[in-house]
Amino acid sequence: MAEYKDIKGFKVQTVSTDPAASIGATGTWASGGDLNTARSSGGGTPQGTQNAALFFAGNTGTANVANNESYNGTAWTELGAVNTARYIIGGVGTQTSALAFGGFSTTNSTASEEWNGTSWAEGNDLANGRYAVGGFGIQTAAVAVGGSVGTPAYSDSVEYYDGTSWTAGTATPAGWRNAVGAGIQTAGLIFSGQNPSLTSDALKFDGSTWTATGSLNTARSNGTGTGSTQASALAFGGETPSVTAITESFDGTSWTEVADLSTGRYLSGGSGSNTSGLCSGGQTTTVVANTEEWTAADFTINTLT
Repeated sequence: MAEYKDIKGFKVQTVSTDPAASIGATGTWASGGDLNTARSSGGGTPQGTQNAALFFAGNTGTANVANNESYNGTAWTELGAVNTARYIIGGVGTQTSALAFGGFSTTNSTASEEWNGTSWAEGNDLANGRYAVGGFGIQTAAVAVGGSVGTPAYSDSVEYYDGTSWTAGTATPAGWRNAVGAGIQTAGLIFSGQNPSLTSDALKFDGSTWTATGSLNTARSNGTGTGSTQASALAFGGETPSVTAITESFDGTSWTEVADLSTGRYLSGGSGSNTSGLCSGGQTTTVVANTEEWTAADFTINTLT
């Protein structure tokens, strides 16, 4: 009898254990270095990496702070503070080129600040002061999504940043606050949050139009996430309404529940992608300083000869 290799030209590959259904399914969380200042509700750098991230501003449980810390894959280092201390702030960009916008100080903030790797400079303000604002993109091409403007509590307002000024953009289909963002200005993604109840919804953005995409498995608010592209997002933590450690990975179409955070938390900072991410700070029953690093192994299937 002819062998399979003789008929097809290659052998049947066998493995000792079941292969992972996706790259995300191979991921695990591991402890990283603690923040110098424990806090929640700060801004992160979704376009950053696990070894090059920022966590700025936030609240210590007793006060809003302006602290800005940089992560090198091992430890956090204090750098130049933001100009306006505030929390529940929007943040996009990288470790050397970040953008902080909105938040709450004593009122809804319109402040927008640019980070050049050394210091923060005041930029042109948002048109609408807001906190619990979502966002995605880079410093010179960012999108601010929703948030709370007081009345209404759930805003559908969207603004685009071009590196100099903010302009009105295409509103989301419904008011949305605490949305998590991933991707770039012309290929973005928002997910979880409240619109107005806590949600599992996710929307893709092509630069002008919002389109519903695969929903998360677990609805949550005050969650965190990250994603350098529209098709490589990670959602973790939040409130369901109880504090959760649930983590989900997005492949551009659907969400898959993967390994949980070691410490359930909400309003933490996030950087990186769904294969190499970072979760910093946040709140359990109190604010925390601990960091967790997410790593998912890439894999390929090799043809045997």
